[in-house]
Amino acid sequence: MRAHKGFTLIELMVTLAIIAILGGITVLAGRSARQNADIAGATFELALRMQGLRSLAMSEGVDQLLVVLDASDRAACEHARDRCARWFQLAQRTGVAFDITAFDPDAPGAMADYGESEVMPKGVRFDLASTWHPPRPFDGITAWAPGIVTACRGRACFALRFTAGGDVRPEPAAAELPRGFAFVFEPARQESAAAERRALFVSFPAGIVKAAAF
Repeated sequence: MRAHKGFTLIELMVTLAIIAILGGITVLAGRSARQNADIAGATFELALRMQGLRSLAMSEGVDQLLVVLDASDRAACEHARDRCARWFQLAQRTGVAFDITAFDPDAPGAMADYGESEVMPKGVRFDLASTWHPPRPFDGITAWAPGIVTACRGRACFALRFTAGGDVRPEPAAAELPRGFAFVFEPARQESAAAERRALFVSFPAGIVKAAAF
């Protein structure tokens, strides 16, 4: 009887191929998990910021503005965090009108008192094609409602005003106040089905803020 002398070349090649495939799947799953965690954390922090701005406006008696900008380079933001989406907190300046279409991210204090800003995690950008709807009873709020999203220096952007009286509304104010506004973030790279989008919505004028994953 002939003794077994080990793996054949074909068996070894098949084994290495299986290991490579499993390794690739693990890497993609890990990357998606990191992206999901980054987007979830940043979205949660932004939701808390929005809730806090309403309270801040009422306590200080000064309208607060939140300006959110899309990635300056939707492809490059995967590799350069400063190219990704960003938000700015501003306070209304007495006697100075605020015009979101003229907002300059390089000079955020030109039209309002600059508070602070934060860059979203690397690889995060707007999902401008999303048709996500919040759950009931807020399902009448649509993502990226026309008239609220505009362009700031060539970047998609929008602004929300938290008034000293406790109301929340889009900036500029709409002729007819919509029920609210929803917006969605997505990872720049979606290599697997595990990649998540994160949505935020705020109701007008009550200012109820919610976040969701889908």
